Amino acid sequence: MAGPDPAELRRVVDAFPAAADGDASGRIDDLLDGTYGRLRRDWYPELERLTETYADGDVL
Repeated sequence: MAGPDPAELRRVVDAFPAAADGDASGRIDDLLDGTYGRLRRDWYPELERLTETYADGDVL
């Protein structure tokens, strides 16, 4: 398979920081105009799905 090892890709994706609980994460997201929240809500689930699909050999 061309590209990274699926396990290495999974480690990189899993290293993406999760949103912290509490007011601090809300304030940070506000300062970023909601970008971090959109990444976690909209983009990250798709990245996880593609990572699994890649590991299954269905995505190059």
